[in-house]
Amino acid sequence: MVQAELTPASAVPAVGRKASAPERPWLKSYPKDVDWGMDLEPILLTSLLDEAVAAYGPRACTYFMGKRLSFAEIGSLSDRAAKGLQELGVGEGVKVGLL
Repeated sequence: MVQAELTPASAVPAVGRKASAPERPWLKSYPKDVDWGMDLEPILLTSLLDEAVAAYGPRACTYFMGKRLSFAEIGSLSDRAAKGLQELGVGEGVKVGLL
């Protein structure tokens, strides 16, 4: 398998923290006291979801097309999707795109 060379977000002008406000007009709507360019600790997306499910389980996570889903329901659906992918032979290290 060929490894793609990754470019850090900070090196991309429209994404990196050095981009000016005219390049990112949405910044005007953000709270002034939040450092949107702060360094974040790398964490797996699955860990973020597991933490949210544990902390907010029955609370509403999303409303979509008139249906409310709790954090616990989103966690359960995520686990179900992961199990389905595993049953299809998708294993550790395989990249999967979901839309």
